[in-house]
Amino acid sequence: MTIVTELSSKPEIWEMLLNEGLEPPILPVTLAALIYLRWADFQEAEQEAIAAFDDTDYRPVLPSSLHWRSWHLLPPNDLKTFFSDRLPQALDQLKNSRHISLATHLHRIASAVKNLGRLSPRALGA
Repeated sequence: MTIVTELSSKPEIWEMLLNEGLEPPILPVTLAALIYLRWADFQEAEQEAIAAFDDTDYRPVLPSSLHWRSWHLLPPNDLKTFFSDRLPQALDQLKNSRHISLATHLHRIASAVKNLGRLSPRALGA
């Protein structure tokens, strides 16, 4: 939860985010989606490790290119495109995965992730 601590301790970041055009009630949900994506990456990595230990196959919910570890260091301009198009489309395709709880939850945050694509590259970089 380092992200939450860093954001909450820097009022200039909150001010910048509030000036991005997202309505104040939407901003916390959007940031929560970002935190959830980080948690989902940990969850997937843990399941992959368990499968490797048990010598079984594991099919990740998202392809590796959509995991946090693959995109979190993208340049801000690329993040904007990633959040406005690529990731929300992939999350929306998870709507018929009711038997996989992580997929169901990721599908539900698609609109909040799309809001990340509304942020400026400057805000995404911060």
